Amino acid sequence: MTTDIIQRSPEWVAARWQKITASRFADAVSFKEKTTKAAVPAAPTKGREAAPREFILVSSDARNTYMRQLVAELLAEVPREPVSSKSMSWGADAEAPAFEAWELETGIDLLPGGFFTHPDYPFIGASPDGLIRADGGLELKSPYDPQVHIRTWDEGMPDDHMPQVQGGIFCAKRSYWEFCSFDPRAKNKFQLYRQRIDRDSAYIKKLETDLLQFWAEVQAMVKRIEEKAHQ
Repeated sequence: MTTDIIQRSPEWVAARWQKITASRFADAVSFKEKTTKAAVPAAPTKGREAAPREFILVSSDARNTYMRQLVAELLAEVPREPVSSKSMSWGADAEAPAFEAWELETGIDLLPGGFFTHPDYPFIGASPDGLIRADGGLELKSPYDPQVHIRTWDEGMPDDHMPQVQGGIFCAKRSYWEFCSFDPRAKNKFQLYRQRIDRDSAYIKKLETDLLQFWAEVQAMVKRIEEKAHQ
């Protein structure tokens, strides 16, 4: 772990290079249902219902795309520059006021998040937005679309952030994470949403298994391409 790495700096890009990173854990463990050929029923006839459909889980499009992106990193000479967008720029600009609002509300000095490489798996890492004292971490979102912030207030942290949050706990060996959504356009008392997420050992164990399977498939793809290049 390196605490003096600033997010989006060249050092941060280098630290994340060729690793499965927490911001992409959701993609790495994403699967979809596929109907098996054997289970496709004939058309139902009078007095007889069609046979029930059967499904298998297969790699999702997002998982396949991330796998190829990671393979590209493993076969590249230098790290790729981070991709920027209007929503990402918005989030970066909102970070400083969001941290200030968090510290003002909690009375706690937020520590630098740095980058954590998992101690057992050097190909897995996470970049907390901050560390809370000795045992917590922070994940901050500043959505460009204001309705996303309102939805979080109404329904809580979106489920698709759970792999990143529990993944941060997994990599940093902490007992909890705080998920926050910040929108400076909202009225003052609605700008900062906070939710504590405690360590879920069962969830993390399944996440660990799925990430190791993903990495094994990444390595298999690298091997296939290397073999083709030497034919």
